[in-house]
Amino acid sequence: MLLIVKDVVKVLSEKISVENSKARQLGQIDDQKVVFKVDKRTIGEIEMRNDSDVHYREVKFWLNKDKTFKILQENIQNRSLLKENVFIYGESIKKLKKIYNK
Repeated sequence: MLLIVKDVVKVLSEKISVENSKARQLGQIDDQKVVFKVDKRTIGEIEMRNDSDVHYREVKFWLNKDKTFKILQENIQNRSLLKENVFIYGESIKKLKKIYNK
C-alpha cells in the first residue's frame, strides 16, 4: 500500500479522536498518556516515561497497525494496481503513475 502523507493525515485526523488518559486504579494519575481512539476503542497511545533516576526520560508510542491500516483502506477510496501486489491509493495514483509510466 503506497499513500501520500496528505491523504493519511486527513483520514486519521478525521477518524481518530484524541484524549488524555484517566486513572483507573489507586496510585495512577490522570493525564499521563494521550490516547488515540476510534469508536471509543483505544488504537494507540503516547506517553512520557520517567521510570527511574538512572534511565533517561523516554517517549513510548504505539499504534495498532491492523486497525490503522483498515481505517486507511476504508477511507481512501481511489485505488489502483501499480505492480503485482502493489496498490496505490488517493493522491499517490497521479504521482506514481507518472513515474512508472515513463
